Formats: sequence, structure tokens, C-alpha cells
Amino acid sequence: MVSYEPGPRAVHPGRGLLFGLGAGAGFGGLLVGLSRIGDGAGIWPLTATRLMGALVVGGIALSTRQALHPLRRSWPAIIPAGALGVVGNTLFIFASQAGPLAVAAVVGSLFPAITVALAKVVLREALTAIRTAGLAAAVVAVSVISLG
Repeated sequence: MVSYEPGPRAVHPGRGLLFGLGAGAGFGGLLVGLSRIGDGAGIWPLTATRLMGALVVGGIALSTRQALHPLRRSWPAIIPAGALGVVGNTLFIFASQAGPLAVAAVVGSLFPAITVALAKVVLREALTAIRTAGLAAAVVAVSVISLG
């Protein structure tokens, strides 16, 4: 709901639901896996997650015959995004070791809401009714879960 984009390229709702369920299962598995990391593991678990991500994207690109050649002008955005992803995963590991996994996972999974809020503030993008409803639902969900 938060990142839904209406228009001619919109994904059929049923297909979008399948994508969402698949992404949610993958993201949930990642968060549970990251929460199980021992204190002495260092950066190897994060290295493994990045390598697996590259293998999955590469496999999808090969199976769909899509090229993976970012435009040169995209690199200044790609590099900090990757670095911030690693920082986010690192902070999630610390949060899940310091407190309940449920709270850390829910707060950590709010990244689409942060992206939409930044797009509104920085890029002046319109906040549609469905995105507003998604943001409101996310805030309510986090509040309910954090209360216990």
C-alpha cells in the first residue's frame, strides 16, 4: 500500500499480492537469520547476504535475459544506497540482540514508508490516498506491536 504506483505500468493486484507475499517471506527470513547471528561473527553474515542478493538478482537477470548495466549517472546513487543497506542491516543486528525480535523486525521493515516520506519531502512527490492509508496503517501497526 505504501509504495503502490497507479498508472499504465501498475502490476495487477493479484500479481502484486504474490510479489508482496514472496518479498515478505524473503525479508522475514532475512530478519530472522540476522537475529540469530552470534556476537563474534563479525561482518561475514552481512557479506553472505550481499553475495546471495547478487546471486538471486543475477539469476533472475539471466533467466529473463535482462541486462544488468546501470547507467553511469546512476552510480552516485547506487553506491550510497548499498552502503546504507549494510548500515541498516548492521543496526538491525544490534537491535535484535538488544531487544525483542518482533519489535526490531517491524521497525526495520518500515523502510518503504521512509522512502515514501523522503520522496514527499525531497522530491515533492504527491502522497496519494492509498499511500497515506499505507503510512497510517504502518504507524498503527508499529504502535500496537510496541505496546506489547
